[in-house]
Amino acid sequence: MRTSQGDKIYQVLRTHLGRENAISAPAICKALRWPEGREREVRRVIRSESPLWADANGIVCAAPGGGYFLAQTLEEIMAYESWLLDGLNAYQERLEIVRNYCRARGIKLPSFTRTQKPAFRGDLEKAA
Repeated sequence: MRTSQGDKIYQVLRTHLGRENAISAPAICKALRWPEGREREVRRVIRSESPLWADANGIVCAAPGGGYFLAQTLEEIMAYESWLLDGLNAYQERLEIVRNYCRARGIKLPSFTRTQKPAFRGDLEKAA
């Protein structure tokens, strides 16, 4: 669902075409005249709403350490996809380490779908 905050952020991003014109979350806050400390909120909104912004102007991409921009070339989109896949692979490796650790200690982790968030419980279920 689009929000008014997201629409404001997107209006700023629409002027940042191509990786060479990427804008950081703090710079987005400054452009919107938002107080310092809202960078995390900007990132959260971009993460949740950017799929809704894909249009003729391009798709929102992130440049590691460089901010956000609307991709203008296939190369920019491919570089962004590669960066996302690298992150995905790193998370999958860490997940496998956690699972192996638990398996070796007889800890049975509950299965979650991608949309579910685990509830914190003090007691982990031991495998029978």
